Amino acid sequence: MRVNRKSAGVVASAAVLGVTLAACGGGGSGEGGSGAEGDASQVEVFTWWAAGSEKAGLDALVGVFQEQHPDTEFVNGAVAGGAGSAAKDLLQTRLQAQDPPDTFQAHAGAELQDYIDAAQIEDVSGLYDEFGLRDVFPADLVERLSTEDGAIYSIPSNIHRANVMWANPTVLEDAGLDPSAEYADLDAFIADLETLQEEGVTPISVATTWTQVHLLETVLLADLGPEAYSGLWDGSTDWTSEEVTGALEDFETIMSFTNEDRDGLDWPEATQQVIDGTAAFNIMGDWAVAAFEEQDKELGTDFVA
Repeated sequence: MRVNRKSAGVVASAAVLGVTLAACGGGGSGEGGSGAEGDASQVEVFTWWAAGSEKAGLDALVGVFQEQHPDTEFVNGAVAGGAGSAAKDLLQTRLQAQDPPDTFQAHAGAELQDYIDAAQIEDVSGLYDEFGLRDVFPADLVERLSTEDGAIYSIPSNIHRANVMWANPTVLEDAGLDPSAEYADLDAFIADLETLQEEGVTPISVATTWTQVHLLETVLLADLGPEAYSGLWDGSTDWTSEEVTGALEDFETIMSFTNEDRDGLDWPEATQQVIDGTAAFNIMGDWAVAAFEEQDKELGTDFVA
């Protein structure tokens, strides 16, 4: 089920996940890392993909790496907890101590600016030329990753679509709702949330703070449309406008239909509520599909998106 706007579909809110080479000090943890001053006997990759479907994704990448580089040890620097907050805290400590990992996970683009300003990561644009990456990545993506002087500080490992709505079709059908229906606007969606609440299930599950902000972004996108939503970030859309106020009110309404234990959960637990049938909907990125699939759930039968 999805919300239709004037565009052909809701534009993806894309988060590009990059790996960035650390620049301060030698490689890795000081014993043969592959940084600028180290060798290639090992490489430490620092992420927050430490459990569940995220670890499964990292394991798949590690498998490819080990196939291609059997003589280089992959050092898994994953740190669990807080949607990356614990990992970022530890990363800052290591960077300040001049003990960087060889590379670390980040959302590419503006999120890297502080690291760039502090000279903590290296320009890897030469690797784009060496490996022909400009020929395989979309040109507009490479442009977004580039600084004004043409430097690039990250290499994408994947691209997320953030605004996916997951649903349990059995829960919807039991409430008299059509799992294949599309919504013309958020008012129609909210009406179905009211119906679900009357049936005694959680209409839409959500987890800790970052997932609530994630939901807010999707509500803004759905209400404003892709052009005005993008305008929030370049200044062409006024945050104090009537349209934005209306979207914030819609978000407040939708939050009233969420689970009370939300602040104590992370996204996998909120997704699990949809899998278990205690919640009808969940807004989470396309990475959540692995949570369904690793429990042998089939798209179109056990869940819809």
